[in-house]
Amino acid sequence: MTNIILFCLLTIVAYYIGLYVNRRGFGVPPFVTGCFLLLLALYCLSIDYATYRESAWPIIALLTPALVCTAIPLSQMLSREANKLPHVLSLCLVGAILSAVVAVALAYLTTTSDLIINSSWVKSTSAPFAMLIAPTIEGHADFAAGLVAAVGVAGGITGPVLFKHLRLKDQRWQGLILGITAHGIGMGIAFRRSATCGAYATLGMSITGVFTAFLISIFL
Repeated sequence: MTNIILFCLLTIVAYYIGLYVNRRGFGVPPFVTGCFLLLLALYCLSIDYATYRESAWPIIALLTPALVCTAIPLSQMLSREANKLPHVLSLCLVGAILSAVVAVALAYLTTTSDLIINSSWVKSTSAPFAMLIAPTIEGHADFAAGLVAAVGVAGGITGPVLFKHLRLKDQRWQGLILGITAHGIGMGIAFRRSATCGAYATLGMSITGVFTAFLISIFL
C-alpha cells in the first residue's frame, strides 16, 4: 500500500512540475518533463520499471475512463457540426492507414524484432487503445504505449510550429491534425488552444483509434 501511494504521488508531482515548466513559457509539453523527472527519480532510487508499473496501477487504470470522458466535448461538437462528420471520417481512415503503414515500414527497416514490428501497428491509436490491442497481435503493451507517447510528443512539438509556418489558423483543422497524429498529448495541446480545437482533436484521436482497432482485427 505504501508503494502504491508513493509511486502515484511521485507521478503526479512529476507531471505538475512539467506543467509548471510549460506554463513558464518554455514550450516543453508537461508529459515530456514529467517523464524525464520520473525516470530520473526511479534511476536514483534504483527502482526498475516493472516495480513502478505494478505499484502505480491506479494511475494506469485511469487512462481508460479519462479517454471515455472526452466524449463530453465530442458530443457537444457533433450536435453543432454533424454535417462535417463524413469528411472527418474519411480523413481519419486515411490517417489511420498511412500512420500504421509508415510506422511498420520504419520498424521493418530498423529492426528484425517481431515484437517491435507487431507493436508498431498500433502507433496511430491513443495509449489506452495501444495497450489493449498490442497483446492481441503478439506485440508488447508497454512498448506500444511508449511508441504512442513518443509520437505524441513529436507531434505536439512540431504541430504548432507547422501550423504557424503554413499559416493554418482554422482551429478545427488544427485540432483534427493534432488528434490524428499526436493522440492524447495532441488533444491536451488542442484543449489549451480552445474548446473547438480540443473537440476536433478528440474526434480525430477517437475515430482513428477505432478505425485502427477495426482494421487490425480484420487483417492481422
